[in-house]
Parts: sequence; structure tokens; C-alpha cells
Amino acid sequence: MLNQTGFDLWADGYDQSVGLSDESDTYPFAGYKQVLGEIYGRVLSSPGRRVLDIGFGTATLTAKLYAAGCTIYGQDFSPRMLALAREKMPKARLYPGDFTQGLVAPLLEEPYDAIIATYSLHHLTDSEKIPFLRSLLPLLSPGGRIYIGDVAFPNREALLNCQLKAKEEWDEDEFYFVYDELRPHFPHSRFTPCSHCAGLLELWQDAPEIRVMDGYDEAAILSLYRSVGWSNYTGRPDMLRDSFLHSLLTLGAYEGGHLLGLLRCVGDGASIVYVQDLLVDPQHQRRGIGRRLLQALMAQYPQVYQMILSTDSTAENLGFYQSCGFVPLTSFNCQSLMWVNRTALTPKAKSEG
Repeated sequence: MLNQTGFDLWADGYDQSVGLSDESDTYPFAGYKQVLGEIYGRVLSSPGRRVLDIGFGTATLTAKLYAAGCTIYGQDFSPRMLALAREKMPKARLYPGDFTQGLVAPLLEEPYDAIIATYSLHHLTDSEKIPFLRSLLPLLSPGGRIYIGDVAFPNREALLNCQLKAKEEWDEDEFYFVYDELRPHFPHSRFTPCSHCAGLLELWQDAPEIRVMDGYDEAAILSLYRSVGWSNYTGRPDMLRDSFLHSLLTLGAYEGGHLLGLLRCVGDGASIVYVQDLLVDPQHQRRGIGRRLLQALMAQYPQVYQMILSTDSTAENLGFYQSCGFVPLTSFNCQSLMWVNRTALTPKAKSEG
């Protein structure tokens, strides 16, 4: 397996080396052009144009998407390949980093319409691929897709046959995708063969239904608030019920009839909407549910002058809301103030005070 120095040395001749293998229909790059063509067509046929490329190399594919008007984000650990890619895409947001150690922090704060990886993820072992791919799914915008073009096989038998034919050319330090072994972990997936040793793997999320909450299902709502530990509500169920009844809008995220998350807002719907509560069951976090609830709220009030919220001052929370378009009030030279009715605290909280 090539290290960072090896990739730097290979960078200038990479495209030529790949082309020779593709044209001769030999392992490992037979079908390379078809793989890239499939991804290019599928990305541009979708409505979104925000693309993350993991291990973009010399940007053979990404540069074409960039030229077609896509906003490109990317990560690669080879300084030479980063330099080559930046020459082709000067406005792309490209970061150095070894993706086998995870994505760099700025890339985790963005939603993407497409996440692509071409001939890069085979550097992850089979056991590393599954959690890594799962970590990417929450970064997708609604309707987004992950496209992986690589040395890949429909089953283990096809891989072994290719290995037998490749003989000493087979790279024992790379770990190739076997779709029928990966599919149980990702039921929402599809595999398209592109040659005897290459294919396109497509992954997506089965998104929960977002809808206006009808009525007040106290048991489901209290259970959700308990799951995130919001005891000031759960300790006063009457206040929580009254809060819902007097809210401007409540949106729920449902899957199989179960409430997985909700957003509750107050305000006039014209000059201001205040997001009072946004919560997702911890077992279903990192699936993009909170982002979809916010997007649904914005779709309900597209002409509202301002939306405001308060949140815990953690890097994760601030990064999430800022990636959704919110900015600190201080950026407008404003300061938020709060008055708390201490007589309305829960009995437990009063005794601790």
C-alpha cells in the first residue's frame, strides 16, 4: 500500500497509469472511465450541487463536476495531489487529512447532496468500512446519495476469480468491496457492475417522514423528552402540554409510526419564528433528522424576517446550527437576554436552589 510519499511520487503520472489499465481491461482499473461517467451523470441528474470528494487524488472527476457548477469540498492526504487539485479547482474547499483517521472537522459541519469516493476507500479494512460509511450518511442532504466507485465485486467468488487471474499483480494491502457482504449493513444500497473488477456502490438513507404534528400524543412526546433528559418539561407535563397547544407550529419526524424527533416553535410567523425545542431521540441522532426538521420549518415560513433559537454553547451545537445558516446574534452587534421566572421551576429544581 502506498504511503503519503508514494502518492506524492505517483501523482504526476497517476492519470496515465490508470488509463493504460482501463484501456487494456486489466485489474485494477478496468472500467475506470465507466465508473467515473456513472458518478458524473448521477450527480448532475440530481437537483443538488454540493459535492464532497473523499480521497480526490488528481481531481479527474471532481474537476469536471466543478466545471459543471458544483460546489466542491474534499479531503486528501497527499500534498502533491492537493496542489494539483487546487490548480484545477481554485475555489474548491479542499483539506489535507488522512480519511482513515476520519474526516477533518470543517467537513463534518456541511450537508452534501452527493458524497463521492473513487478508488480510495479500498484503503479501509472491511471492518473499518462499515462504521466509516455509516458516519457519512448523516452528512447527506434530504435525497442525497453516497457514490463509491472502486475495485468492487458482487460476491466473494467474483473477487477470488479476479485475484486468481491477476496473479502477482494483485495488491494484498488493499481491501476491496464485496457487495453481498456489505448489503446487510446498508439495506438502502445498490451495486452497478462496470467491469469484471470494478463497480459503483450507491448508498442512501431511508428518511423519516416529517409532518405537522396532529393532536397531542402525551406518551410519545414525554418519552422523547425523557430520552434527551429535558427534565424541566417531563417534571411538569401540564406545562409541556400547554406549551404545545399554544405553539405556532410543531413538526414531528416519524418512522413506522414512532416519533423520533420534533421541532416546536413560537412567534408570529411573519416578523419572527423562535425555535423553542429541537430534539431527536439519541438512538436516531446523526441521521440528519434535526437538519430536516429545520429545513421543513424554513419551508413553512419562507418569507419570515428572522428565525431565532437558543442552544447550549458547545462546538458541536454551534457548528450544526451554523451549517444550517444560523449565525450568532453578536455578528449583528446584538446581545440576547433572558428573564427566568424562578417561581415556575420544578419542585426539585426549587429545592436545589
